[in-house]
Amino acid sequence: MLKKLAAYISLGILAAFVIHQWVANPYRIKRLLYSFEAIAAESSIRCSNFAPHWMPEALEYAISSGGALANQLAYISPEGNLYHCESGWMGSTLFSSRVSVDSRFRYASLTKVFTVDSILRGVNTGDIDLNDRIVDILSISGEVADSRINRITVRNLLEHSGGLIEN
Repeated sequence: MLKKLAAYISLGILAAFVIHQWVANPYRIKRLLYSFEAIAAESSIRCSNFAPHWMPEALEYAISSGGALANQLAYISPEGNLYHCESGWMGSTLFSSRVSVDSRFRYASLTKVFTVDSILRGVNTGDIDLNDRIVDILSISGEVADSRINRITVRNLLEHSGGLIEN
């Protein structure tokens, strides 16, 4: 009887501790759960037939290093073959529908990828140099509102290190 009472008290203390942590710092609990969610997400990776070996590896990296539990990855080979991989769930891990080839995500800032790709193609062809100043590329002459603008290069823009901070 005493052992049973001690077990109930211990369980009550544990429950009170978890509830306190959830209320006081919910992110601590979520970070703790992330490790288990990541294992589930990695085990959910599915790829189309004959997908290159690097595709599931890229998803594993996105999950373990990037913190992305739900992913879609598509690749069109030089031969024109479409391959895809998906991982994770559309909502709560294990309790919602799995990400599929037909799942839809909102892609934020997608144009940045294409802009960087275009710039780097220009660098590879010699049309643009990473050390070119933006004022020269845009043919800005005369006074500028902030003299720091004159020092910003293509490299600075790609690295988000232009040095302009609003005061």
